[in-house]
Amino acid sequence: PKYKAKEKQIITTEEFQLLLDNSFCAQYKRIFILAYYTGMRRAEICALRWGNIDFSAKTINVTSAIKITDEGNILGRPKSDSGIRKILMSTMLKNILNQQFLNQKERFLKNGTKVTDSDFVFTSEINYKTMITPNGLTHIFRRAKKAAGIKTAITFHSFRHTHTTMLVESGIPIKAIQIRLGHSTPTFT
Repeated sequence: PKYKAKEKQIITTEEFQLLLDNSFCAQYKRIFILAYYTGMRRAEICALRWGNIDFSAKTINVTSAIKITDEGNILGRPKSDSGIRKILMSTMLKNILNQQFLNQKERFLKNGTKVTDSDFVFTSEINYKTMITPNGLTHIFRRAKKAAGIKTAITFHSFRHTHTTMLVESGIPIKAIQIRLGHSTPTFT
């Protein structure tokens, strides 16, 4: 049978605010903001390390992603060579990530260690050194969506579609959007 792709869902401004209001901690809220304003894949967000953030240049260097395998979650390369990229971030996003860094720094100090460039940006609420997994992000999203009472078919991946839609509506050239999202061709974008 012919494959019929599901219609892509975008997150409305109201739904986004509801998700933020119903995030269970500040870190989850920051993850949602990062996804909304960068269009990063959940596996890329999970693999993000402090060494990938250049606060002075206001860029995020996407160099890795988490692969879900039968053996568990493995740190690897993004989906394609095009997935390795630099994403420019706004001052607002820089401030959000800086706040995450300050919170991580405090958490690490409580455990007698310092944050290094190789530490993950977003970590488990239980173990401060353990990354959040892609499936963990899906669970966090579903919990916030349920708490917010959102009934639409949005998923965590909808942040990516929403970001793309915002870029298109802003008149950004498709080639620039392709590069920002890490797609291999403008046709795919």
